[in-house]
Amino acid sequence: MLGGCKEKEKEFVPGDKELIHLTSTPKGGVETYQIYTTNIKIFVDGTVIIYASDFVRWLGDGDIPQTVFTITPEEVEQIKQIIVDGNLYNLREDVGNKDGIDGVIKKMTIYAESGTHTTGGISVSNRQFVRAYDAIENIVR
Repeated sequence: MLGGCKEKEKEFVPGDKELIHLTSTPKGGVETYQIYTTNIKIFVDGTVIIYASDFVRWLGDGDIPQTVFTITPEEVEQIKQIIVDGNLYNLREDVGNKDGIDGVIKKMTIYAESGTHTTGGISVSNRQFVRAYDAIENIVR
């Protein structure tokens, strides 16, 4: 009787351009010059772009710098496997601390052939999310 109630999980099939986008933004308890979003974009071809955005107050006198480099095809495959193993494409949209007013807002946007899926939240303690986020961040580090 309840067999048809559960939503069917989406299968992750990588697209041909972007693979995943990680963001990290401090919230509360920091000076305004420290409030900005750190972005890590990873593409299927191995290109990685790291940059900052969403500044409350930009103190620089030029364009915001970007770092662009390439990771190996094996590392790209490793990231794809992390996405599949962690079932990130089907993870709840909000996995953050419901009571959090201060902390770090971390998000992951996964790009697939069938569309995108964003998951994350403030002061995330979800094991799937934290393990995957840290593992991917360590690969590009």
